[in-house]
Amino acid sequence: MTVDHESETDRGAVGVSIEVSRFFQRHAGVFISLVPIVIVVLRIARVSNFETTTARGILESLGLVQVVAGTLLPLVPTALFASALALSVYAFRECTPLARASRVIAPLVALVCVVLLPWGIVVLLVAATVVVVAIEWRIARHRSRPLFTSFNLNWFLGVAVLLIVGQLFVYGTMWLPAERIHRRDGPPTVGYVLDAGFVWTTVLVESDRTIRRYRTDALERRVVCQLKRDIDGGESLLDLAFGRRREPYPQC
Repeated sequence: MTVDHESETDRGAVGVSIEVSRFFQRHAGVFISLVPIVIVVLRIARVSNFETTTARGILESLGLVQVVAGTLLPLVPTALFASALALSVYAFRECTPLARASRVIAPLVALVCVVLLPWGIVVLLVAATVVVVAIEWRIARHRSRPLFTSFNLNWFLGVAVLLIVGQLFVYGTMWLPAERIHRRDGPPTVGYVLDAGFVWTTVLVESDRTIRRYRTDALERRVVCQLKRDIDGGESLLDLAFGRRREPYPQC
């Protein structure tokens, strides 16, 4: 009876896994289309400090197309890195012609991402990779099975989404360059210019993430600057290895 009970449980567990997998495969188009929308919503929420009025002001000033492009384009290297890791696992686990060809291409793409990405992003990606490998190693050891046998497409999609969300919240600065805005009738303001019109200039203030409108003719000059926590424009490992220093913008 014990053997029958265990096999029935295993069949039930396998059945649930198959149903879940089939559910994601059946609705893959819906989930893939929802991921960019969720990422854009999270980015706007992060940039606006979860203030609804500020989020609406950003959308009104910039427009949806610029918000989507500014949100998704900086995340392409992270998605490429996660895809290269997924392809590497597939390449060394399978014996198909595609897998054999990927044994050179996938690690090379991952290495290029590590070398060319800013070092702060690399630290986040490598730390996340180490955590994922450690969890998989512990599970494999506990269940006495080979490493990476449980990895599949859904697993890597989940990890890629978590990496992107982590990048948004850890290094989620505004996609526009920060500027020090000098006015005639007040102290300089550090922020992001959302709209520079003939009459009014709309600015997202960095300190409190509120939207302010200044008369354009009252602005003396605008200077692009760099925030201390903004690592998107930092040196890559290749720059550090060859001693190449990028000309930094003045600190805000």
